[in-house]
Amino acid sequence: MANIVNLVGLVDPRQVSSQSGTLSHHSKHLSERLKNVDGDQFYLVPYNPGDHWVLMRPAKETVY
Repeated sequence: MANIVNLVGLVDPRQVSSQSGTLSHHSKHLSERLKNVDGDQFYLVPYNPGDHWVLMRPAKETVY
C-alpha cells in the first residue's frame, strides 16, 4: 500500500483553477510542484475548464 501512496500525487486545485490566478501563476506552481518528480509517479491535476481531470506522468511527458 505504501507504494501506491508514493506513486500518485495531487496538485492543489486552488493553485490551478481557471477561476483563480493567472496562467503565469498556474504554470509557475505546476513547474515547482513537478520539478522533482520520480519517473514512476503520476499526478492528478484538477484543472477544470470544462469539468476535466488531468492525470500527468511528468517524467514520461505524458498527459491522460
